[in-house]
Amino acid sequence: MNFAKEYIEKLKEGLDKLDTETVEKIVDTLLIAMKNKKQIFIVGNGGSAATASHMACDLGKGTLKKIYDPSEERFRVISLTDNTPLLTALSNDVGYENVFSQQLTNLISRGDVLIAISGSGNSENVIRAIELAQNYKAIIIGILGSDGGKIKNLTDYCLIYDEKHYGRIEDAGSVLSHLICSWVKEKLKETKGDGEFFKEVTGKSSIFLDRDGIINKNAAEHDYIKTLDEFEFIPNSKNAIINLAKRGHQIFIISNQAGINKGLIKKEDLEKIENHIQNEVGYTVTKNYYCPHKPEENCECRKPKPGMLLQAAKEYSLNLKDCYYIGDSKDDVIAAKLAGCKMIFVLTGRGEQQIKDKFIWEHQPDAIAENLYKASELILEGKI
Repeated sequence: MNFAKEYIEKLKEGLDKLDTETVEKIVDTLLIAMKNKKQIFIVGNGGSAATASHMACDLGKGTLKKIYDPSEERFRVISLTDNTPLLTALSNDVGYENVFSQQLTNLISRGDVLIAISGSGNSENVIRAIELAQNYKAIIIGILGSDGGKIKNLTDYCLIYDEKHYGRIEDAGSVLSHLICSWVKEKLKETKGDGEFFKEVTGKSSIFLDRDGIINKNAAEHDYIKTLDEFEFIPNSKNAIINLAKRGHQIFIISNQAGINKGLIKKEDLEKIENHIQNEVGYTVTKNYYCPHKPEENCECRKPKPGMLLQAAKEYSLNLKDCYYIGDSKDDVIAAKLAGCKMIFVLTGRGEQQIKDKFIWEHQPDAIAENLYKASELILEGKI
């Protein structure tokens, strides 16, 4: 085999190994960023810097249907590799390792997207940019070579071209950039009217469910559901979850589980309960989030703080204003409202007792339902 054929064959071998499902998740993440008017920043060094510039060009201009139509939705995309005076000034004054993080400090906002392109996955200036972006709850996308290096563990979505030859790594970066931008453009062609496509991209509205008192019967007052033997579904709660999932809604379970840090619940027992729920509802729950902390630990995830909802939004590119939260306590109402979700309060669990104080609550639910099944009907029938 001559050199050219061998080079091309090895390039194709690496491309064939790439995960196309992850490519589509990246495409949809970028489209959601466009919908939510978030900024997209792209960084890289050397050949990866050229790919960053090219990708910004293709996203910013190449995805447009009518370049002269100012009303068309556009990507707010910036390559941080293009301002030579700024790059050299920052390199001279604060070191090359800070050329991207320093630029981001001027520009980034909460929930933006950072695309990190790196052949080694270990570029210090790219890592520092990621670390800064994470402080702003940005979504991190990696387009990496070799084994992904340190960066692969810092990303939300990651494509790794598993090859050590930098020429082919950079070839693959260019191919992936064109693939992503072309797929974005193709999906934008499917737009029908104002925003219909984006509803499809995000799926139906995602649903957050408190667990105890919503899905299953509560334990006795001041006690916890500690083992699977103590777990009992509320009638029709399984059907509610299944029906919501069948109609395209992502389901997330969000629960405080302070019994873990109190030493009353073992993590393996909690996992058994989570697995049991998944098995009974046909594996329709996208993810379980739980806070193990006691109230006095003052964490950021325990409800009524919205930390778990914000984490889900970051990991799954959710627009929380399009999401629903179903719970049975004042704390659930506060968490939902702080996150910006629509809130349905149910009367199972603690709901019937706590609703008596509704009129003195700072935040109010958007609807009240008898139980999870009735709440699901409100959503599926478009009544909220």
